[in-house]
Amino acid sequence: QQFDEAGVRIVATEAYWKQLEGCGFTGRYIGFVSAGERSGAYKLYEVLDAYPGLERELRRGYDQRFQEAINLFYHNDFYLARNVFSSLLRACPGDGIARWYLFACEHFFNQEGNAEPDYSLFGIEA
Repeated sequence: QQFDEAGVRIVATEAYWKQLEGCGFTGRYIGFVSAGERSGAYKLYEVLDAYPGLERELRRGYDQRFQEAINLFYHNDFYLARNVFSSLLRACPGDGIARWYLFACEHFFNQEGNAEPDYSLFGIEA
């Protein structure tokens, strides 16, 4: 449901993504979800071929910046990550994953205390 609300059309786990990528599909890493302590986490990829041409090319075009912003997020640099996600949303307002990260960055940047952030996708209500 959260993927649908974010406007994501097709998501694949890393194992399936490797097969799709080998067949010529395009996509981007969007984060991970936790499956509990025993199962670990699953890396997720958004299949960009599900979008109309212009939107697909736009997302592919800024993927490097998107990945840099996720990396900043994972390294607790929420202020800089927020700025990058914000600029990406100006370019593509329909990018619900960038929007979630933007709000998650604001949440963690303004969080008081030393609680460890939950880096998983949709790990907080953003």
